[in-house]
Amino acid sequence: MIDKYKPKNRIEFLEMIDRMYERKYENVNINVRYDGLEVEYDLIDSEINGKHQACFIPYPEF
Repeated sequence: MIDKYKPKNRIEFLEMIDRMYERKYENVNINVRYDGLEVEYDLIDSEINGKHQACFIPYPEF
């Protein structure tokens, strides 16, 4: 998705990631870091409902 719609700056990148994760997961928290975004979220699945996950997404080239 990021390759298809290349953000122009960090704010557009943050908005893009926020929309993408909010549609897919519950309780999404995004922490802004110097070199990327730290995203924490809960999975919405009948087998693993409420399992907490986290990932780091580095900033792309702007």
